Amino acid sequence: MPRLRPWLTVLSGPAATLFAFAIQYALLPDPDIAPFVFFFFGVALAAWVGGRSAGLVAAALSALVGNYAFIHPHWGWSLSAPALVATGLFTVSSAAVALVCGALRSAVEQAQRSAEALRQSEELNRRVIESSPDCVKVLDLDGHMLSMSPGGQRLLEIDDLAAVLHASWAGFWQGADHAGALAALATARAGGTGRHHGFCPTAKGTPKWWDVLVTAMVGPDGRPERLLAISRDVTERERAEAALHEMNARLRETDRRKDEFLAMLSHELRNPLTPIRNSLFVLERAPAGGDQARRAQAVIDRQVDQLARLVDDLLDITRISRGKIRLQPERVDLVAIVQRTAEDHRSLFERAGIALELRLPAAPLWLTADPKRLAQVVGNLLQNAAKFTGAGGSTVVTVARPDEAAAALLTVRDTGVGIAPDMLPRLFEPFAQADRTLDRSGGGLGLGL
Repeated sequence: MPRLRPWLTVLSGPAATLFAFAIQYALLPDPDIAPFVFFFFGVALAAWVGGRSAGLVAAALSALVGNYAFIHPHWGWSLSAPALVATGLFTVSSAAVALVCGALRSAVEQAQRSAEALRQSEELNRRVIESSPDCVKVLDLDGHMLSMSPGGQRLLEIDDLAAVLHASWAGFWQGADHAGALAALATARAGGTGRHHGFCPTAKGTPKWWDVLVTAMVGPDGRPERLLAISRDVTERERAEAALHEMNARLRETDRRKDEFLAMLSHELRNPLTPIRNSLFVLERAPAGGDQARRAQAVIDRQVDQLARLVDDLLDITRISRGKIRLQPERVDLVAIVQRTAEDHRSLFERAGIALELRLPAAPLWLTADPKRLAQVVGNLLQNAAKFTGAGGSTVVTVARPDEAAAALLTVRDTGVGIAPDMLPRLFEPFAQADRTLDRSGGGLGLGL
């Protein structure tokens, strides 16, 4: 009921009295017949329109007007005992009417205010739910879905909401996540806040992870009537955490391999120093140009070459990791490069008692490549074959052009120990070696391949 302005509220009492007077005068001009009957309606009208105060004002005015105009001697004050009694009874009864009508008006206004507050609250809740980026669902106490927010339908990629209404919410979760959803429902029914984290794909199969809160919606008696489930899409957070976990694992693996590499490096650098020191000791005491001196010098040459190869490998891997390695491609004959590199390493195979066989085409096989790096590739493969093939074994180097394709195939096959299957995925990683102990016989830093 709309409230009147203050001045209209003040005027409602006199106005209602004037209106009642007009009706009383028009319908009951005989003053001896019920002089106050229509004034009751005026008092009720004033109390209903202006409130209790306006009604009491109307009751007082009506008593005065009725006494003056409608009780003998008319149009004059009636001060006889019967007139005063009638006026007093009217005043009391009309005041009661004013109080009752005013109370009814207040009750109606309060009910209207409550209804409007409830409507605004429901409208606010509706807007909050509709604008929420989360998936908001209302469930019955058994966990069956009664409604879902528009944002939830978009997150779950649901085209037809009717298809999932009244379905079990916990049924959307599988495996251990199903048990977690049931536990969250039970906690909410008991009056607590159920929490759940799990994986649940959308209606169209998009994989998603969710954080869920389930609470009870209580009725006027304080007992749960429904359940409210709010699910937040945390898929991106899960992916970020998984990526971070994977990165940490890689960093730990890199750190472990770095420690092993440093241990191997110190070992590999120390190995040539001992024979070099011994050979220098011999050179200081052996006759110049003698057999002992020549043997000592040969040892020093071999060990210095070994140190140079280690340093070169380290420099190459540093350039590659920084993207600073430069290739100088030119038109080269692969057959000639393989043959020349194999002959350079033949003495290594002969000392180890390993047969080296070349299967090369008679015609040149031209391609565009860096001849130095190509020879380095062939040399590293041959060195690995010599390291891990025992005496009496064999190594076969083959160059071919498969099916006249615009490509060349280089194969180095030996009868050595081979490579374990679990090592193959890491074959071309820096410092990756099958035998990582310091007393291994092959040597090297795991950089050749």
